[in-house]
Amino acid sequence: MKTRIFKLSLTAANWDLEENQGEVIVRAQSLADARIVAREAPG
Repeated sequence: MKTRIFKLSLTAANWDLEENQGEVIVRAQSLADARIVAREAPG
C-alpha cells in the first residue's frame, strides 16, 4: 500500500482536544494512521 502525506492542524476534528496543539505533517497509509502517529509525536 502506498503512503501519503497528511497535514494535521488544530482545525482537524477533535484535534483541539489533544494535549499537544499545533500542526503536524505525517506520512501514513490512511488518515486514521496519520492521526495515531501524530498523537504519539513528541511535542
